[in-house]
Amino acid sequence: MQECEALADHVPTAPARDVRLDGLGLRVLGGQEAFWARAERGDWEPHTLAAIRAGAGPGTIMLDIGAWIGATALVAASCGARVIALEPDPTARAQLLTNLALNPALCGRIRVLDRALAPTLAPVPMGPGRKAGDSMSSALYGEGPGAWTAAAATIAEIEALLPAGAPVLVKVDIEGGEYAVARDLAAFARARRATVLLSLHPALLAQAQGEAACRAATGAMAEAFAGFRAERAEVGGWRPVERFDPAGEGAALSEWRLAT
Repeated sequence: MQECEALADHVPTAPARDVRLDGLGLRVLGGQEAFWARAERGDWEPHTLAAIRAGAGPGTIMLDIGAWIGATALVAASCGARVIALEPDPTARAQLLTNLALNPALCGRIRVLDRALAPTLAPVPMGPGRKAGDSMSSALYGEGPGAWTAAAATIAEIEALLPAGAPVLVKVDIEGGEYAVARDLAAFARARRATVLLSLHPALLAQAQGEAACRAATGAMAEAFAGFRAERAEVGGWRPVERFDPAGEGAALSEWRLAT
C-alpha cells in the first residue's frame, strides 16, 4: 500500500524509544509518555486490541478511522492486515507517520489519509481537545481555538479503495464525530458484512450541540445499526447484549462491537 521509503522525511530527529503494546514490540517517537505507560501496563483499550487481534488477520482490510499516532494501525498490521488509516489532525498525523517510519516491517501495510470521515466531501472544520495531537481532536470543536479545516472523505470514497470481497474491520474513534457518519457506516457494514468497533462520545456531542441534538443523533444511530449483533466492552471482555443502545444507561464513553 505504501512504500516505506516514502516516509524517509518522517524519520525522527528527536529521541525514539522501544515499547511493548499488547505483546508487540514497537519503536516509537519519544513523547506521549503517559499514553505509552498505560499501553504497556495493558490499561489502554484492551477490548479494542483484543478485537483487532481476533478480526484483523491476513487478507483483512482494517479501516482505522481516527488513527491518532498509530497504535491500533500497527497492531492490525502486525496481525497481517492491510490498514487504511484516517487522521485529520496534522500534529497527530506527523507522529503517526514517524511511528510508521520507525517500524519498517509494518509500515508497508498501512496507508495514511489526511482526511476526516464525513457524510459529504465538504471541508470539515476541526479543533483540538486540549492541545493539537492529544487524541481528542474533533469536528465538534471546529469553531474553537486552534481550529483548522480538514479535507473530507466519505465512506463511499474509501470503499472504492478496497479490493472486492476482502473481509473488512472498521475501528471508529472520532470524539463525537461518529454520529454524523453513523448511517453511512451502517450501510457500508451491511453491504460488506464488516465488523465495526465503535467508540461513543455522547457527552461531547451534548456539550457542543445541546441535549436535544444529542438525543436525536443517538436515536438516528440506533436506527441505523438496528439488527446488528451487538457486544459491549466491559470488565473481563466483550459482553453480548440484546440490542445496540447508544442512548442507554452508561452509554457515555462506551465501546461496542457491531456485526451483521
